[in-house]
Amino acid sequence: MDSRTVKFSISIEKLDIKFEGTQELGQQFQNGINQAIGGLVNSQTRMLAAGSGKPAPDTLIVNAQPVPENGQQHDAVPAANSHPANGTKPKASRPRVASGGPSLANLLAGMKQEGYFGQPRSAGDVVTHLKDSKGHTFLAKNVMTGLQRMVQKGEADPAKLYRTKNESNNYIYKDTAFDEGPQRPDAADEAGE
Repeated sequence: MDSRTVKFSISIEKLDIKFEGTQELGQQFQNGINQAIGGLVNSQTRMLAAGSGKPAPDTLIVNAQPVPENGQQHDAVPAANSHPANGTKPKASRPRVASGGPSLANLLAGMKQEGYFGQPRSAGDVVTHLKDSKGHTFLAKNVMTGLQRMVQKGEADPAKLYRTKNESNNYIYKDTAFDEGPQRPDAADEAGE
């Protein structure tokens, strides 16, 4: 059993920080201060673990405050990072959620294989089809990027798409090359524009 004794105290008598600037810079400044104060308070944890690689057996570290296992509080200063300078609670970070679904590129390639691009389609048509028929919601700009990548593929690539502009000056996409002459008037109607 480890017999070392640890006593720790942090005291910040007067901390007066003033800032004037944009909200974005203020947020960055506040985050920096929170990290600095949090680092100071967390140094206690590092010091306790320095000797044996873990805190003393009768002490638990909770919110950078030592709390004995028997539940009695030590005389300690409240953790500085629990109350930011502006009085609001720090924003909790959300864990990332793995998608696990098919990628946009795979969905677009599958739509081409299914013959969806046999008729000229706008990016808006593709977004709507992905949402209504496939159950996938994507931002229009991401769909347009995916379509452009398919346009840039080589002629031999089975995922190759062709594009041209319609009368509304919007791109439309198709799985075969567009005629170089004037576009059929009904092609834009079929594309839903």
